[in-house]
Amino acid sequence: MACPSQEQLAQIALGFEESPHLASCPNCRAAVEAMQSLIRELDEAHSRFEPGHDEARGRLLANLPTIRASHRHVAKCQLSHWIGRLTMRQRFALSGTGVLAAAAVVMLWLGMTAKPAFALEKVTESIRQATSYQMLISLELVPVQEPGKPVATRGQVLHRDEITWQAPNSYVTDSKDPAFQDSLEILPSDRPGLRLDRRRKTYDRVSPRRGYVSPLFVMAKLARYSGEADRQLGTKKIDGKPAIGFVIDAKKIDPDSYPGPVEIWVDSRSSLPVLVLFTTNTSGQNILIREDNFRWNQPIDPGLFDTTPPKGYTDATPKPPSLAEQIGHLTKALSNYAVLSGGHYPRGKMVYGDVTRDEMVKLSGLAEFPPRTDEQIRDKRSVLIREAGMGFGHLNVILRENSDAAYHGKSVGPKDKDKILLRWKLDDGTYAALFGDLHSETLSEARLREIEAK
Repeated sequence: MACPSQEQLAQIALGFEESPHLASCPNCRAAVEAMQSLIRELDEAHSRFEPGHDEARGRLLANLPTIRASHRHVAKCQLSHWIGRLTMRQRFALSGTGVLAAAAVVMLWLGMTAKPAFALEKVTESIRQATSYQMLISLELVPVQEPGKPVATRGQVLHRDEITWQAPNSYVTDSKDPAFQDSLEILPSDRPGLRLDRRRKTYDRVSPRRGYVSPLFVMAKLARYSGEADRQLGTKKIDGKPAIGFVIDAKKIDPDSYPGPVEIWVDSRSSLPVLVLFTTNTSGQNILIREDNFRWNQPIDPGLFDTTPPKGYTDATPKPPSLAEQIGHLTKALSNYAVLSGGHYPRGKMVYGDVTRDEMVKLSGLAEFPPRTDEQIRDKRSVLIREAGMGFGHLNVILRENSDAAYHGKSVGPKDKDKILLRWKLDDGTYAALFGDLHSETLSEARLREIEAK
């Protein structure tokens, strides 16, 4: 069955028509919901301002979405043509207070002809201008639908953290899981951080994170996103406030992240996220990453980023691996990946440990991982994946904490013995470099630039 035209959708949104088609078409349903949401917003704006007063009229117009001049004439012609076909009852409904509904139709036609990225521009700009946020992030098992039982809306919570972020790039992660951990990680943007284990009363010193952030902190990547939404979700109320939803593929936001759709709901007035849902498969399980309870631009106590160890806590900072140990683990991990992939390394700029492990499982063709039986444990493919874990953990840390690290997995392969695959800066100012054939060298900055310029 063909979808209704924009004119028919507008009449449905205004209550002049009904259509059973909406029940089976999420795109048309989302379009009508978006129209109805805008009509409600315009009615609210109208109630706040007296339209007969010039000043109030100006403020009312300021509440309307920004209009692209290139669409004005087209929309005006569309509206005139549509109104000419209305019945007398419908025309009467559009007079007086109904004028606001007609204005909503104009706005929506303009929005439909504009690119979806136009709405995202306000979202990304609002995130870039934010000074802080707090939120809850949870990892949940995706509930399995059981025959004859209602669909579960929430799955078993595996892990839940409270995240506090402050511009430009400071994080605090508070983890309180009765069966898992009770920890606090403090990561200021300008100095080393601190990780507390509140059960053991120990602390670790943490290197500054000057490189890539976790793929779970999607806000950092979304602020720089310049593409379009893959799908619009319409509107709904979240915490009693109207919100607008859209979907973007995770790989568009962060090419090196987990694959899967990211569902983002933003406050229709502030254009700031209020709910993020991200479903992916990791370690053979379907996991829902939920980010909610956002509080944007609230004052943050400076003491939250104090990295002074509490009294009574013991220093348990692990001894960092030597350069030779790091290179040994890195070489093993990259070599094993190349075996399973047919001759290439992870293709990206950032290598996340869990994401890369899941890629290796997929490349291996294993039915499940981690292994459960003795036979699965001895399987060569399973061994290759387990052996790679330590090395990709090192690579993740290098790219996360070293501001002058670079990985070239997209362009450098095992046959490129003269090209640098990975390099990072050492404490003495020289660089560790791993080449395509996985031999390593320590280079001066001048020699590094000379090789990379070829």
